[in-house]
Amino acid sequence: MKYILFTLLFTVSFLSCKMDPAAKKAEYPALWTDNGVPTFMDGMIAKDTKTTDELKTAHTVLVYTDQNFDVIQKWHLDEFKADGWKNVKNFRKNIGQDDEILVIVHTKSKIKHSITALKGVSGKQEIKTVVSKFGI
Repeated sequence: MKYILFTLLFTVSFLSCKMDPAAKKAEYPALWTDNGVPTFMDGMIAKDTKTTDELKTAHTVLVYTDQNFDVIQKWHLDEFKADGWKNVKNFRKNIGQDDEILVIVHTKSKIKHSITALKGVSGKQEIKTVVSKFGI
């Protein structure tokens, strides 16, 4: 039941995002580049948000791409493994007739990287990518 509720809430919030006309070729924030986080370059960044609290700094980026889920999943698993990251979650499931969800989480030292990808209403895949740095 928790999974169904999460999926429904996430899908509604994810699909309510429209492609930002100001979207730009993927140029990731400093939290990625300063900490050596691999960056999926085949997409357009539509939105990014940074939050900081007493435990961590987190940066969320919404990327739109034409790549299919097989390419997205393989790239994230291969690139992060090659760079010494530990994969702690790799989850892919059909959530409707033509929809699926992909969740991948990696950790390295005090950094956590996660993606959640869904098929977007625009025909592009929407990848919500979060990098969190703990112990700031």
